[in-house]
Amino acid sequence: MGTAVLVHGAWSSPADWRWVAARLHAQDIATVIPDLPSHRDRSAVRADDVAEVQAAIDAGAPPVAVAGWSYGGDVISGLASTSKVGRLIYVGSYPEPAQASTGSEPPDLDSLPGLLFPDDATVLLDNDWWLGTPEVAAWPEEVRSHLREHQRRPVTRAAWLASPAAEAWRTVPVTILIGHCDTFIPAGQQELLRAQFSDVRVTDGDHFLPLLRPGAVAEVIAATFAATNSTAGSPGAGAR
Repeated sequence: MGTAVLVHGAWSSPADWRWVAARLHAQDIATVIPDLPSHRDRSAVRADDVAEVQAAIDAGAPPVAVAGWSYGGDVISGLASTSKVGRLIYVGSYPEPAQASTGSEPPDLDSLPGLLFPDDATVLLDNDWWLGTPEVAAWPEEVRSHLREHQRRPVTRAAWLASPAAEAWRTVPVTILIGHCDTFIPAGQQELLRAQFSDVRVTDGDHFLPLLRPGAVAEVIAATFAATNSTAGSPGAGAR
């Protein structure tokens, strides 16, 4: 039926897509879940993550839909070749215009809660803090057990903090899926996105939709395959 390429977020791993992938497999949709180099190699940069995803797309059977969760959305925006891609799906993320490198100072990471610094090249989300803070997410026990088994991983600062360098979203249709309680994309930002993009969907949940609302995520991804033949190759189909 096609291939869904699922791109994990910062500190995450391919395992976090497990519930979404299971639902897609039940519909005969193959899934490929790249393990981003920025989470395996402390010298990796954003371009290395983009190349890993590009390779997964190139190897997938068409039609191909590409979903990026959180930081994964930043990665899929950087794709150089989208000829096989029928749709980009931003989950808890959204397309941003490319920016030239300004050489500005990086944000003050020490001021952000829940972060650890294993070395001068990487940043890590404190798994104990994440699991123990109800304001972050209300984790069902099944998800809590998963997160204990699959600890958060360091991400390189060079990848995570990079400015957008490309705008793949201008050349293929786009769907944006946001949890209505996502603190990273508040209501005002959601309204701006609706004005810019034709397919913005808001669902129950917060930022962690692949973990807490996998059915909603899988439904959006699966639905794109029915429309791929009519929308593939229509430049800017996702933006107004």
